[in-house]
Parts: sequence; structure tokens; C-alpha cells
Amino acid sequence: MNTLTLTKQKKKTKTYLYLKQALIILLQKNKYGDITVKDLVEKAGISRTAFYAQFKSKQDLVDQLINDIHSDATNIATENNNMCFFSEKNFVSYYIRLYNYILQNSDIYKVMLNNNGLAAFRTRMTQEALNLWKSKSCMF
Repeated sequence: MNTLTLTKQKKKTKTYLYLKQALIILLQKNKYGDITVKDLVEKAGISRTAFYAQFKSKQDLVDQLINDIHSDATNIATENNNMCFFSEKNFVSYYIRLYNYILQNSDIYKVMLNNNGLAAFRTRMTQEALNLWKSKSCMF
């Protein structure tokens, strides 16, 4: 990768992180439907141009955020692809890793699971958990 490409990637990453933090702050007091792109970019301290260079809409940002959070949580759970949840060692280590991940990302979980949070987040969380249990349960 050349220097220009790395610089663009760093800007995209910073923009995403700023928007994620802005969304978390705004969801603490506002319902998702009441938050506008203008609110997000003002709180994030970025331009609308920077927002639209990376996302098509507010929903696009939220979809990306939900995907990232749940993908990361699932990756933690599937660290060992041969894991059997009903093995005490694996069961405990899975939950330790998962709870540590949730603790490290508690700000986003708090707002997404409160009354102002997104039903899509809760639905995806339930689906991911069920899919994981089905795929990682061992039959004796």
C-alpha cells in the first residue's frame, strides 16, 4: 500500500470512530429517529462531505456499526473453531472472552440496549447468539 492509500484509510477509520462516539453520545438522550446526519457530523466534528464520502445515510452508518460489533463478538466466541460449548473449559473461557469484549465496548452496548437504542441491534444480538449456539453445540 502506498502512503496516500494509508492516509485515506486512517482518515476513514478516524471518521468512523468519531461518528460512532457521536452516535453513542446522542443516543444517551435522543431516540434514533430524532437524530439527524447534521446532529452526527456536528457532534463528531466532521464535515457532511466526510460523512457522505464513507456512508450513504445515517442507516448505512448504523448498519456498519451493528455488523462490526456483532462480527467482533462472534469472532471472540469462535476463536477456536472446534469449540464445544458443553465442555466446561470452553464454556467458561468463551464467556470470559465475551464479557471482556462487552466490558470494553460497554458504552455502545448500554445505549443500544436502552430505550433509545435500536431494535435492530437487539434482534441481531439474539440471532447471533442463537446461530452460535446451534453451530457450536456438541451432540453426545
